[in-house]
Amino acid sequence: MIWVFVATFILGTSVWSYLILLKQKRAWEIVSKKCDLRYSSEAVLKSPSLSGVFRGIELDIFSDQPISGKFREGGARTIFQFTLKAPLPSQGMIGSMAFKNFIDGLSVQEKFVGEGSTALLPSLYNRVRSVELMVPYFTKERVSALNAVLNIKNSPAVLIFSQDETLLRIESADPFDDPARLEKFLIKATDAAKIISV
Repeated sequence: MIWVFVATFILGTSVWSYLILLKQKRAWEIVSKKCDLRYSSEAVLKSPSLSGVFRGIELDIFSDQPISGKFREGGARTIFQFTLKAPLPSQGMIGSMAFKNFIDGLSVQEKFVGEGSTALLPSLYNRVRSVELMVPYFTKERVSALNAVLNIKNSPAVLIFSQDETLLRIESADPFDDPARLEKFLIKATDAAKIISV
């Protein structure tokens, strides 16, 4: 009886996962057509990917292993990567606390704190090469956008930046198998990304 229960549980889980994957593929394809993004589905049992420009921001969406510590043991996540339009004044990273170990791998030691309306939330972690160079960047509007987009529940995020390029990465446990929810998430994330961009 135990083996029958285990086999039934495994089969049920597999069927459930496959149904979610099918819903995800359908949702992502709908969004790709509506938002003029490139849709790719290379294998039946693999998550799809989206790429292109959404509301003026270059993005890639795919399923991959997370680099944040919080979900490192939990399998693949939906990854959103936004390539921002302009570089930042100095090198560094700002992210959810789940990215602390990843950020500590960067060979820079200074930390931006800020005060009042330019203070980063305590739930965020950062390291920068030069606080002095970064201070003018941290306006009230940018800090507000950073606090919002890097603090999404169950979706740790990190901003990786230098004088050459800037990348915003969000790792979500949500498969985004509903097209309306995926589009709404993209709108909010790109709104924040536009403010973060210099």
